[in-house]
Amino acid sequence: MKKIIFIIMAVIVSGCYTDTINKLQTFSIQIPIFFNAPFLDRAVPDTSVDFSNLYEYPEYEENRQKISKAEILQINYRIDSLVYGDGTIFNPATDELEFHFIKYSFQFAKPKPGRSIYSFDPNDFEPDPNEPVVILGQYDDVKIADYYREAKRILDIPETTAQVLSEGLKTRPYFYIYTEYSRVKGPNSDEFQLIQANFDVILRLEINL
Repeated sequence: MKKIIFIIMAVIVSGCYTDTINKLQTFSIQIPIFFNAPFLDRAVPDTSVDFSNLYEYPEYEENRQKISKAEILQINYRIDSLVYGDGTIFNPATDELEFHFIKYSFQFAKPKPGRSIYSFDPNDFEPDPNEPVVILGQYDDVKIADYYREAKRILDIPETTAQVLSEGLKTRPYFYIYTEYSRVKGPNSDEFQLIQANFDVILRLEINL
């Protein structure tokens, strides 16, 4: 009986030791990627496109050869200004403006012929037609007053989606984020002179020591 207990304890201790060693071999850092995403003189439904190149971030550039995982964790969205098609400015105290949804999607980019992978100019890149558009998630029943100048609406990215993108982000850190606006609910106009939106994407890197 003592021998059996000893074996069980040895297995438990060995497992804990292995887990501790694994944790000591890697460390994680999180990078907030900020997007300033104006939606100008357009009608919904429509989609805005934003570009990012992670080579812009020292945390990625300095560790890129040692990255074991690169996962998108969250999106946090807010609207700072909104102007209707007739020039009226949105008033969060009185206006009832609601979208059916705001959806976020991801697609890897590729540099145009002759352009550098280290460029931060979106004009030097184009969507990679060999890569699918991956849905990150969406906000439903979006009441603009709830998102107006408050960055407290966090959209968690499903783990399965994060894992699908991880392998590509380790070696191809340039991509597009698509923001799709649905039609608005009720009698409100679908035309806008401006939707000044801001959102940040939280990226977690797991680095090998």
